[in-house]
Amino acid sequence: MVKCLICKTEFTPHYLHPNAQTCSRKCSKRMDYLKHKEKYGVKNLKGHDTLLYCKVCKKQIILDRTKPLNLEVQRKYCSIKCRRTLENIKRKKHILKEKKCLFCENVFTPHYIHPQAKFCSDKCNKAYYFFTKYRALISKYPKQLKTKKYCKECGGLIIFDESKGNNQLCRQFCSPYCYNKNQHRAFKTNNPEGYKKHKIQSKLRYREKRKAVIHEKGLDKHFMKLRKKGICLGYKRPQHFVGADNLQLDHIYPIARADKDYKKTGKKRIYTTKDIQPLCIDCNRRKNDKLD
Repeated sequence: MVKCLICKTEFTPHYLHPNAQTCSRKCSKRMDYLKHKEKYGVKNLKGHDTLLYCKVCKKQIILDRTKPLNLEVQRKYCSIKCRRTLENIKRKKHILKEKKCLFCENVFTPHYIHPQAKFCSDKCNKAYYFFTKYRALISKYPKQLKTKKYCKECGGLIIFDESKGNNQLCRQFCSPYCYNKNQHRAFKTNNPEGYKKHKIQSKLRYREKRKAVIHEKGLDKHFMKLRKKGICLGYKRPQHFVGADNLQLDHIYPIARADKDYKKTGKKRIYTTKDIQPLCIDCNRRKNDKLD
């Protein structure tokens, strides 16, 4: 434990800075200021001990001693909000009247920081921009800006979120699942060595998690019987035929959650034939560590 030279509080220095003499950045700035007073030009300054009050709220202004005092003494406001409110009063913007939103036509009162607001929310602002400007561009240049786009991965139609404006034109995938699938394939082809290391590390993590779980006898035989049928039970999808080679063993209560429970309670989870189901690769990835 070390005592701070400025505020004289005890603290333990960080391992990167073992010879630290101050407890915080604020104290270190104050220490630097006291060493080099001549830099800031506060040698014979008058009025640094006098009390200052805010022009708007009339509260006492607390001076920041880490900053140069010749600038701090000239302060007229306690915060940025008070400065903005006084500017709005001078421009006669402080009179807040009820308005109609240009997009949804709901009545709202604007915030005092933004008294000239035309929309009730950010969502309405983006939607108004989309319907006025983006739609007009499509009518002018229908060949360049296509309204229909298809996913690169699954080939499905991309449904645009109209409230987000023309940023949706850059989309190439229908969902984050398809985007992650494409990125996974690109990583496998472009960096095969890194992909191998990634697979090895994931297998080691899975083995460590399996230590927190007990499997009953006969689970493998039960899974082989289900696998012969070649039907995927599906995660939030109907059952469909995939083939025996494309099925994987899935735990209904995920092993990752069982590992967290084991670290908290110290009890291992026992898996029976009812806690297992066959899923295809896509459904198993979609499920991940979810229960529903």
